[in-house]
Amino acid sequence: MRFSRRLLLAAATGLPLLAAPGRAAPPPEAVGRLRRLARPAPSARALGLAYLARRPDEAGPARLAALVLAALGLGEADLAAFDDRSLAALLADRIRADFAAGRMESAGGWMLARTEARLLALAV
Repeated sequence: MRFSRRLLLAAATGLPLLAAPGRAAPPPEAVGRLRRLARPAPSARALGLAYLARRPDEAGPARLAALVLAALGLGEADLAAFDDRSLAALLADRIRADFAAGRMESAGGWMLARTEARLLALAV
């Protein structure tokens, strides 16, 4: 059975196939929750680091979490309305939408959806 690189990455990271200007930084609980959803394997951590090397302006957990939440159209109060399964599904939808719209980032020789790259960076 053949596996695509994307499927192998998703399985390795635990991700489903899967701070904006003018917004306050998300609370530490939101940052921690997004980090727990990402759970990257050591091999995927390198992709998060590669993304941060290319996008140092996004470095920092609060900044990355704010960007992910803004991409989802969520504020910190909205986040509490989602359980982890629903939030993971919302992230997976956003990742698919990123690919469909061409919002992709190069990291470590891989092309990742922008949201996916930010989640990996957040986890490191």
